[in-house]
Amino acid sequence: MAEEVSELIEQYAGATNVAERDGLFERLKEHSEEPLTRDFLAAMIRDEADIYLRLSAARVLAISGDEVALQVLEGALATDVESEVFEFAAAAMGEVCGTGFFEPLLKIWKEKQRPTPQLVAAMLTLETVDSARALNEFSTFISGSSVNDLRDEELMQAALACLRHEHLPATEALLGLAQRIEKARDQIGDCEDLIVSLRDIATAIQRQ
Repeated sequence: MAEEVSELIEQYAGATNVAERDGLFERLKEHSEEPLTRDFLAAMIRDEADIYLRLSAARVLAISGDEVALQVLEGALATDVESEVFEFAAAAMGEVCGTGFFEPLLKIWKEKQRPTPQLVAAMLTLETVDSARALNEFSTFISGSSVNDLRDEELMQAALACLRHEHLPATEALLGLAQRIEKARDQIGDCEDLIVSLRDIATAIQRQ
Protein backbone atom coordinates (compact mmCIF):
# COMPACT_ATOMS: atom_id res chain seq x y z
CA MET A 1 0.00 0.00 0.00
CA ALA A 2 2.81 2.42 0.91
CA GLU A 3 4.42 1.79 -2.46
CA GLU A 4 1.18 2.64 -4.26
CA VAL A 5 0.79 5.85 -2.24
CA SER A 6 4.40 6.80 -2.92
CA GLU A 7 3.83 6.33 -6.65
CA LEU A 8 0.66 8.46 -6.55
CA ILE A 9 2.48 11.25 -4.73
CA GLU A 10 5.27 11.16 -7.28
CA GLN A 11 2.74 11.33 -10.12
CA TYR A 12 0.94 14.21 -8.38
CA ALA A 13 4.19 16.14 -8.09
CA GLY A 14 4.78 15.71 -11.80
CA ALA A 15 1.23 16.41 -12.96
CA THR A 16 1.13 18.92 -15.80
CA ASN A 17 -2.56 19.88 -15.84
CA VAL A 18 -5.35 20.48 -13.35
CA ALA A 19 -7.50 17.52 -14.39
CA GLU A 20 -4.61 15.07 -13.96
CA ARG A 21 -3.68 16.59 -10.61
CA ASP A 22 -7.26 16.48 -9.33
CA GLY A 23 -7.68 12.87 -10.39
CA LEU A 24 -4.53 11.87 -8.54
CA PHE A 25 -5.66 13.78 -5.46
CA GLU A 26 -8.95 11.87 -5.48
CA ARG A 27 -7.02 8.62 -5.58
CA LEU A 28 -4.82 9.73 -2.72
CA LYS A 29 -7.91 10.51 -0.66
CA GLU A 30 -8.79 6.82 -0.85
CA HIS A 31 -5.65 6.16 1.19
CA SER A 32 -6.16 8.97 3.70
CA GLU A 33 -5.40 6.72 6.69
CA GLU A 34 -1.99 5.80 5.36
CA PRO A 35 0.83 7.62 7.24
CA LEU A 36 2.55 8.54 3.98
CA THR A 37 -0.65 10.13 2.65
CA ARG A 38 -1.21 12.03 5.87
CA ASP A 39 2.34 13.36 5.81
CA PHE A 40 1.82 14.45 2.21
CA LEU A 41 -1.44 16.23 3.05
CA ALA A 42 0.14 17.91 6.07
CA ALA A 43 2.93 19.15 3.79
CA MET A 44 0.31 20.52 1.39
CA ILE A 45 -1.34 22.45 4.20
CA ARG A 46 2.01 23.87 5.20
CA ASP A 47 3.64 24.56 1.83
CA GLU A 48 1.04 24.67 -0.96
CA ALA A 49 0.59 28.14 -2.44
CA ASP A 50 -2.91 27.51 -3.82
CA ILE A 51 -5.44 28.19 -1.05
CA TYR A 52 -7.98 25.77 -2.52
CA LEU A 53 -5.46 22.94 -2.57
CA ARG A 54 -4.48 23.73 1.02
CA LEU A 55 -8.11 23.66 2.07
CA SER A 56 -8.73 20.44 0.14
CA ALA A 57 -5.90 18.77 2.02
CA ALA A 58 -7.17 20.21 5.30
CA ARG A 59 -10.65 18.87 4.62
CA VAL A 60 -9.36 15.31 4.17
CA LEU A 61 -7.31 15.40 7.36
CA ALA A 62 -10.00 17.18 9.37
CA ILE A 63 -12.50 14.43 8.61
CA SER A 64 -10.30 12.05 10.57
CA GLY A 65 -9.99 14.48 13.47
CA ASP A 66 -6.76 16.34 12.74
CA GLU A 67 -6.90 19.49 14.88
CA VAL A 68 -4.42 21.49 12.81
CA ALA A 69 -6.41 20.80 9.65
CA LEU A 70 -9.61 21.85 11.40
CA GLN A 71 -8.00 25.12 12.47
CA VAL A 72 -6.97 25.79 8.87
CA LEU A 73 -10.58 25.41 7.74
CA GLU A 74 -11.84 27.59 10.58
CA GLY A 75 -9.31 30.26 9.66
CA ALA A 76 -10.77 30.42 6.16
CA LEU A 77 -14.11 31.53 7.62
CA ALA A 78 -12.75 34.94 8.56
CA THR A 79 -14.62 38.04 7.46
CA ASP A 80 -11.79 39.30 5.28
CA VAL A 81 -11.22 36.18 3.15
CA GLU A 82 -12.42 36.02 -0.44
CA SER A 83 -16.04 34.91 -0.62
CA GLU A 84 -15.18 31.91 -2.82
CA VAL A 85 -12.67 30.74 -0.21
CA PHE A 86 -15.25 31.21 2.54
CA GLU A 87 -17.79 29.17 0.58
CA PHE A 88 -15.29 26.34 0.07
CA ALA A 89 -14.30 26.31 3.75
CA ALA A 90 -17.89 26.50 5.01
CA ALA A 91 -18.91 23.54 2.87
CA ALA A 92 -15.88 21.59 4.07
CA MET A 93 -16.64 22.39 7.72
CA GLY A 94 -20.21 21.28 7.18
CA GLU A 95 -18.99 17.97 5.84
CA VAL A 96 -16.45 17.54 8.65
CA CYS A 97 -18.60 18.63 11.59
CA GLY A 98 -22.14 17.90 10.38
CA THR A 99 -24.93 19.28 12.55
CA GLY A 100 -22.35 20.37 15.12
CA PHE A 101 -21.41 23.17 12.76
CA PHE A 102 -24.94 24.57 12.61
CA GLU A 103 -24.79 26.91 15.60
CA PRO A 104 -21.34 28.39 14.82
CA LEU A 105 -22.37 28.94 11.21
CA LEU A 106 -25.71 30.43 12.24
CA LYS A 107 -23.79 32.94 14.33
CA ILE A 108 -21.63 33.77 11.30
CA TRP A 109 -24.74 34.24 9.12
CA LYS A 110 -26.08 36.77 11.60
CA GLU A 111 -22.91 38.87 11.32
CA LYS A 112 -24.48 41.25 8.84
CA GLN A 113 -21.30 43.23 8.33
CA ARG A 114 -19.95 40.33 6.29
CA PRO A 115 -20.03 40.47 2.47
CA THR A 116 -23.34 39.29 1.04
CA PRO A 117 -21.75 36.37 -0.89
CA GLN A 118 -20.40 35.01 2.40
CA LEU A 119 -23.85 35.25 3.99
CA VAL A 120 -25.46 33.45 1.05
CA ALA A 121 -22.78 30.74 1.17
CA ALA A 122 -23.43 30.33 4.89
CA MET A 123 -27.12 29.82 4.16
CA LEU A 124 -26.35 27.08 1.65
CA THR A 125 -24.29 25.17 4.20
CA LEU A 126 -26.87 25.71 6.94
CA GLU A 127 -29.42 24.12 4.64
CA THR A 128 -27.06 21.21 3.97
CA VAL A 129 -26.12 20.37 7.55
CA ASP A 130 -29.60 20.67 9.11
CA SER A 131 -32.34 21.58 6.67
CA ALA A 132 -35.19 21.53 9.20
CA ARG A 133 -33.53 24.05 11.52
CA ALA A 134 -32.31 26.12 8.58
CA LEU A 135 -35.79 26.41 7.12
CA ASN A 136 -37.19 27.61 10.42
CA GLU A 137 -34.42 30.22 10.62
CA PHE A 138 -35.06 31.29 7.03
CA SER A 139 -38.79 31.63 7.60
CA THR A 140 -38.13 33.78 10.66
CA PHE A 141 -35.69 35.87 8.63
CA ILE A 142 -38.28 36.43 5.89
CA SER A 143 -41.07 37.32 8.28
CA GLY A 144 -38.82 39.67 10.24
CA SER A 145 -37.31 41.47 7.24
CA SER A 146 -37.69 45.24 7.30
CA VAL A 147 -38.78 46.99 4.12
CA ASN A 148 -36.16 49.62 4.95
CA ASP A 149 -33.34 47.06 4.91
CA LEU A 150 -34.20 44.48 2.29
CA ARG A 151 -31.44 41.92 1.75
CA ASP A 152 -32.56 40.75 -1.65
CA GLU A 153 -29.98 38.02 -2.24
CA GLU A 154 -30.46 36.48 1.19
CA LEU A 155 -34.22 36.74 0.88
CA MET A 156 -34.18 34.90 -2.44
CA GLN A 157 -31.84 32.24 -1.06
CA ALA A 158 -34.14 31.73 1.91
CA ALA A 159 -37.23 31.62 -0.29
CA LEU A 160 -35.69 29.14 -2.73
CA ALA A 161 -34.55 26.90 0.11
CA CYS A 162 -38.12 26.82 1.40
CA LEU A 163 -39.30 25.98 -2.10
CA ARG A 164 -36.74 23.17 -2.49
CA HIS A 165 -37.98 21.57 0.72
CA GLU A 166 -41.67 22.40 0.24
CA HIS A 167 -41.63 24.28 3.54
CA LEU A 168 -45.29 25.23 3.79
CA PRO A 169 -44.94 27.43 6.92
CA ALA A 170 -42.86 29.86 4.84
CA THR A 171 -45.77 30.81 2.59
CA GLU A 172 -47.33 33.14 5.15
CA ALA A 173 -43.97 34.84 5.72
CA LEU A 174 -43.36 35.24 1.97
CA LEU A 175 -46.79 36.66 1.25
CA GLY A 176 -46.62 38.91 4.28
CA LEU A 177 -43.31 40.40 3.20
CA ALA A 178 -44.55 40.91 -0.35
CA GLN A 179 -47.54 42.80 1.04
CA ARG A 180 -45.37 44.99 3.29
CA ILE A 181 -43.07 45.86 0.40
CA GLU A 182 -46.04 46.71 -1.82
CA LYS A 183 -47.49 49.05 0.79
CA ALA A 184 -44.11 50.79 1.19
CA ARG A 185 -43.54 51.47 -2.51
CA ASP A 186 -43.74 55.22 -2.09
CA GLN A 187 -41.11 55.03 0.62
CA ILE A 188 -38.62 52.50 -0.78
CA GLY A 189 -39.17 52.69 -4.53
CA ASP A 190 -40.17 50.09 -7.07
CA CYS A 191 -39.48 46.50 -5.96
CA GLU A 192 -41.92 44.84 -8.34
CA ASP A 193 -39.53 42.04 -9.32
CA LEU A 194 -38.98 41.05 -5.69
CA ILE A 195 -42.71 41.21 -4.92
CA VAL A 196 -43.53 38.97 -7.88
CA SER A 197 -40.77 36.50 -6.98
CA LEU A 198 -41.90 36.21 -3.37
CA ARG A 199 -45.51 35.62 -4.37
CA ASP A 200 -44.59 33.15 -7.11
CA ILE A 201 -42.46 31.10 -4.74
CA ALA A 202 -45.21 31.10 -2.10
CA THR A 203 -47.69 29.90 -4.71
CA ALA A 204 -45.31 27.19 -5.91
CA ILE A 205 -44.84 25.91 -2.35
CA GLN A 206 -48.60 25.78 -1.79
CA ARG A 207 -49.11 23.79 -4.99
CA GLN A 208 -46.61 21.09 -4.12
